[in-house]
Amino acid sequence: MQYAFWPNTKARPWLNVGRKPRPALSKAESENRHEAQEPVPSLDEGEQRVSFRRIYPIVWTAAFLVSAVGTYWLVRSVLEESPEDPTRDRIRALIDEADQLLKTLDEQRRG
Repeated sequence: MQYAFWPNTKARPWLNVGRKPRPALSKAESENRHEAQEPVPSLDEGEQRVSFRRIYPIVWTAAFLVSAVGTYWLVRSVLEESPEDPTRDRIRALIDEADQLLKTLDEQRRG
C-alpha cells in the first residue's frame, strides 16, 4: 500500500538513501498477508465514509478558529482600560493626605 505522504522510492531510488531495504515477499506470503486482513465492511446505500483527507482541514480550521478567538479575547482583556471608579479616586486622595501628614510629623520631630 502506497501512502500519499510517503515518497515512491521505486520510481525515485535516490530517496532510498539511508534506508534498509525490505525483503521482497513471495507470492504465497503476499496472498497470506492479504487473507489475514479483515474484510472492509460494506456501506449501506446513502452512507458515506469520511476520509482523513476531508477531516484534517476541518480539524485544522477549528483549531485555527479557537486559537484566533482565544487570542482576540486575551488581547482585548489585556488592553481594555478599567472604567473610572469614584471610590478609587477618593482612596488615592486619602493616601496622599496621610503621606503628607506623615511628612509634616517627621519634619516636626527633626526640627
